[in-house]
Amino acid sequence: MNVLSTNQWITEQDKAEYLIPGWQRLVNLMSELCDSPGGFIVQAGEDDYKVIISHESEENPYSAGAMISTDVNMFCREVVQRNKELYVGNASERPEWLTNPEVTQDGFNTYLGYPLHWPNGAIFGTICIMDFAKTNYDDRYFRLIEHFRDMAEKELELLSKNIQLESYALNDELTNLLNRKGFSLATEHIIKFAKRESEAIGVFYFDLDNLKALNDNHGHSVGDQAIKKFAQHLTATFRDTDAIARFGGDEFLVLFIRKQPNDADVMLKRLTKLVESETSHPSISFSHGYTSSPVANLNADKLECLIRIADKKMYGVKRTKK
Repeated sequence: MNVLSTNQWITEQDKAEYLIPGWQRLVNLMSELCDSPGGFIVQAGEDDYKVIISHESEENPYSAGAMISTDVNMFCREVVQRNKELYVGNASERPEWLTNPEVTQDGFNTYLGYPLHWPNGAIFGTICIMDFAKTNYDDRYFRLIEHFRDMAEKELELLSKNIQLESYALNDELTNLLNRKGFSLATEHIIKFAKRESEAIGVFYFDLDNLKALNDNHGHSVGDQAIKKFAQHLTATFRDTDAIARFGGDEFLVLFIRKQPNDADVMLKRLTKLVESETSHPSISFSHGYTSSPVANLNADKLECLIRIADKKMYGVKRTKK
């Protein structure tokens, strides 16, 4: 599981459903305290701005999900570009805002907004209030919006940390691949998706050859590097949607949706080429077992059976090498 991505809309990210309701309550309260019809959290993208949260007021012309091009002259763009708060209390009288549709089309005169940041410090977007009336806000308004900005950033940071903690519980510490628990959860989603698409499931079981000798002759740090390197090759070979797990010291399991009968052969050749082209020393090799099954009626018990079959085949290959 990944931490929050700064290149993706927050509403499309994993676990965002825990953040959005809290932000909605925050924006509603902020707008009510400021007696403002418009209150927003807006995310800045490369080509568009997206209204993530909108004050639930009948007077508010902008709803959550609205997209605005970065070419448009608008208040939030100014905040993002300058990475600094902006207050305008009489926009209809200011020539620089007469091309702003928020002013000319929707009739807003007042804007007070602060930049909102991702946990890593990168600009997320803005948190702001807007009013149709002309205003002359005193320092209390600035301190209030700044306080709500801090609260919004804190919730964003907490969500990111929770995702990281969950990731630590589901991922192998050495390789960052899934661990057994993470693999079990991931396979549930993959099988459900495969059943909707009427696809087959493929299972690979991998084991590094001669890891014990590698540890004995070169030290465990070299063995760990071999495990990490093989994990990187697995990640490069299979799709992001596949479940790739470290199941033991040098054992790895991959579950994937088989769309074509030769998918397994293609992936195995790709993995073999990556391993054989590895220039680090000492070199590594692997053994594998593979099996597949139609996804219809596939459940946890049948999946466990597939894993045992792939495991047995893998050990059969290992015995032939010895």
